[in-house]
Amino acid sequence: MSRFAPIRFIVRDLSFVVVAVVLWIVSTHLHDLDGAWGLVLDVATGVATLVPAALLHEWGHLAGARLGASKVRFPDGVFAKLLFDFDVERNDRGQFLMMSFGGYAGSLLGVIVCWGALPPDRLASWIAQTGAVIGLIVSILIEFPHTLQVLRGGPIPAPLVTATKPK
Repeated sequence: MSRFAPIRFIVRDLSFVVVAVVLWIVSTHLHDLDGAWGLVLDVATGVATLVPAALLHEWGHLAGARLGASKVRFPDGVFAKLLFDFDVERNDRGQFLMMSFGGYAGSLLGVIVCWGALPPDRLASWIAQTGAVIGLIVSILIEFPHTLQVLRGGPIPAPLVTATKPK
């Protein structure tokens, strides 16, 4: 098994980054566009920026899993719900925690990039920045109880969602 994610996921997610960057370039040149088209372009740019920011969460999980030498499985298709499945049976508590904290770090990186790299006076920036913060909060609310359970010595939870089809 490859140490890294299959190239199809790297290409898929870099394509989302390219789309966001192209929209930022176009919307910057057309920033003075009045009316509905300017609004649509700004909203599309902000939402398109949210996609790579959200994907950083999953890539953070994968980075944490890989740093912890975890066993993971990648889905066959490129449009799976998740980037990978964490093998609960073959990984230990420390590996689960590395994988978990990697996701939080990825979400935080998304917030930092959106707040540090985007111009402050744009609707697109506000959408991306607000969405990144909400994404971080939601990931903490949903995932941290499981992380805390394992930190306190509890069992590693069974996967709530999987990227691969059950056999």
